[in-house]
Amino acid sequence: MSSTRQGYEVHKKMMKALLYASLSEFFNRVPTGRIINRLTKDLRELDEVIAFKIGNLLADFFRMFGDIAICVYGSTPFVLIPLLIISYISNRIKRYYMKSQI
Repeated sequence: MSSTRQGYEVHKKMMKALLYASLSEFFNRVPTGRIINRLTKDLRELDEVIAFKIGNLLADFFRMFGDIAICVYGSTPFVLIPLLIISYISNRIKRYYMKSQI
């Protein structure tokens, strides 16, 4: 349901931006077919691909959570200490290399 609402909102914002764009600057440079193809491609990405990727993300998260729970159950709870250390280090590395995108 939320992907439908998100697609609607994005479509509304795209159409508003296109309708209020300056004729001399935008529509004279870009053919109408290219505009329509871009709109349909972006909306398809929102409707199909992003929802599928979010489903995969949730499945991977629960799979990882289950694996960690089995490891802790099969051994001692002290397994969580190296896991927390590795998580902290990987988060710091991610923040270092992703600074330009934040």
